Amino acid sequence: MSEEAHRQATERIKAYEERIVTVLKGRACKGALKAFLEEGNHEYLVDAYEYASTIFDDVCQVSDLFTEHQRRIMGHSFSTSNEALAGYMLGVNHFDKRASRYFDSNNIYNHASDIVDLTESIGPMNPTTLEAADRKIVDERPALEEEANGERLHTRMLARIRRVVESTHDIKHEELQRVVLRG
Repeated sequence: MSEEAHRQATERIKAYEERIVTVLKGRACKGALKAFLEEGNHEYLVDAYEYASTIFDDVCQVSDLFTEHQRRIMGHSFSTSNEALAGYMLGVNHFDKRASRYFDSNNIYNHASDIVDLTESIGPMNPTTLEAADRKIVDERPALEEEANGERLHTRMLARIRRVVESTHDIKHEELQRVVLRG
């Protein structure tokens, strides 16, 4: 296998792995919220909170990837403007491939409305169950209590999950691409 063929095969495998991981995070967040709603086990709420945070991290990673490419382009000496444009477009094409993995219909778009609905369904749960979950989370993860800044912990966590999922859902791949091509 040639070096170029090996590189392309490796890139395809990596793309497939990234897509699987991102799809699983959306499903996992939704599944954890559903399990918390059904069982009241505080660990499921913590899992959903962490999954939502990693979904957002994935989106930021795509943006950071392009920013890094722009930084490298600015620091590189090109002999012609055509060579500089070709280098820039190579980055745009790479960005396009990576971004489409995160923003396709198999990722957060399939799960966002269900996740938001589940967060809203948890609010009216039995107050005793929610208070018990808050106490257990505080015992196991005191840093989360500090982040809540006096707000009920489950309320803070659910609001954060909603904000992350809604903001990630609102980012459209086509919009990012237009911004990148203008920038």
